[in-house]
Amino acid sequence: MNGQSYYKRIKGFTLAELLIVVAIIGVLVAVSIPIFASQKKKAEEATCAANRRSLMAAVRAAEISDSTASDKEWVAEAAKSFGSGVTADGYTVKGLCPNGGTYTVTLYVDDTANIACDKHTASNKTYSDILGSSILSKAGEISRTIKVGNTIRPQTLNEYLNNGKFIDSESPETAQDTQTSWTYIIYQKMNLRTDQMWMIRKDGEGYALYMTTDGKPTSVTDKDGSVKVTKYVYDSSGQLLTDKTEITTAKVQYHQGTDYLVLRP
Repeated sequence: MNGQSYYKRIKGFTLAELLIVVAIIGVLVAVSIPIFASQKKKAEEATCAANRRSLMAAVRAAEISDSTASDKEWVAEAAKSFGSGVTADGYTVKGLCPNGGTYTVTLYVDDTANIACDKHTASNKTYSDILGSSILSKAGEISRTIKVGNTIRPQTLNEYLNNGKFIDSESPETAQDTQTSWTYIIYQKMNLRTDQMWMIRKDGEGYALYMTTDGKPTSVTDKDGSVKVTKYVYDSSGQLLTDKTEITTAKVQYHQGTDYLVLRP
């Protein structure tokens, strides 16, 4: 009797108990995998951001070392400082992003710069959302100083767009009769870049954003210069109207009397 009692006490788990344990482990694994994946993605994004900052510092060091060199030579020298695994081609750098992304270095005439990664730069949807919430929603408040004749006065973003004007992603940092272009102001306030070309204009009572879907065109190549774009529509408060988002085409052309490209509907 005591032997039987002892036997019952030390026998293993039943099949049902094992199945329950396996099920619990399965649930824990299922819950953990997305968390680990999310943490891995965040770590890769943080590494990419750190590498972009390091590249920026290297570009600045190359500029200080040889101020007579060209922008592309500074980028090439900066890439070289990271070793043989990092290569530069013009303004693009490969070998630093942990996800294999390509960095695009943009140096502005006002001594500011930006480095965008095609793997970790904001998507069109993210960019359009933030543009609406941080810029267009405050179009009546965001302003710059302009000179009209002998008078210097503030001009709001809304006033500018209401006059039938366009804001282009590739426009210079300075504008006529003002020290700062609207493009530069938008970039500074959003603190976010995109590797697409875009254009903002008034659309009825609201606004419209046109963004290319396949990167920035570098020239007007075909006979009509048309490219595929996503058109985002906003109401007067800057709220994105998702039901009006559409894929359409826009023309790529050189801005009047300049050498930079713009989109036009």
